[in-house]
Amino acid sequence: MNFSKKPGISIVEIVIGLALVGIVVLLISQIFSAQLRFFLTQVTGIGIASENRIAINELTNQTRQAESIVNTCPNNGCSPGDTTSASTVIYRVWALDANGEPTNSAYDYIVVEQDPPTTSTNLVRRVFPDPTRTRTASVDNIITTLAPSGLNITYNNANPTLASQVTFTISTTSSEGGRVQTSTHSSKAKLRNKPTPAQTSQPN
Repeated sequence: MNFSKKPGISIVEIVIGLALVGIVVLLISQIFSAQLRFFLTQVTGIGIASENRIAINELTNQTRQAESIVNTCPNNGCSPGDTTSASTVIYRVWALDANGEPTNSAYDYIVVEQDPPTTSTNLVRRVFPDPTRTRTASVDNIITTLAPSGLNITYNNANPTLASQVTFTISTTSSEGGRVQTSTHSSKAKLRNKPTPAQTSQPN
C-alpha cells in the first residue's frame, strides 16, 4: 500500500498562532478596559456634579425661606458648639402651625454644616423645632461627597445676623480607579423673608 504524505501543522506554527491570538486578545482587552475606565470616570464626574447641584439648591432654597441668620440658637436649642461661621449657618425660620402653615409667632432653627469641616464628607442639616409647633426635628445628610473644607460660606455683612445675602462655595469630590475628581461651584442667595428695619422697629 502506498501512503501519501499530507502536509501538517508543526508545533512551532501552533505556538506562533497561539501567540498571535494572545496578542489580539490582549489588545482587545486593553481597549475595552480603557473604554470602561473612561465610562466610569464620566459617571463619577456626573455624580459629583449632581451632588454639588443638590447642595447648592438646598442651601439656596433654605436661605430664601429663612427669616434671618443667627449666631447661635436661643436657650441652647441647638447642639453644643453650633455657631454660624464659614462652615456652619444657622437659619431662623417661621414655625409651622397646626395646619402646616408658616407663622411668625414662633421660630424653628435649622443648622446646615460640614462637621468637622476639615475631614467630614457629609453636608448635614439638623432641624430644631419650637416644641409648641408642628415641624418635626430631624437630622439628615444632604450630600455625602464634600471635599475636605469643601463648604465655604460668606455673608454680605461682617455680622452674619445682619446679612441679607449669603454666598456658598461647595466642592464635591470622588475617586474612581485612583483618579480623584472634584467639582466646585458657587451661588448667591438672598434672605427674602428678612424683616426690613422699618418692620423690626414696629411694635408687636
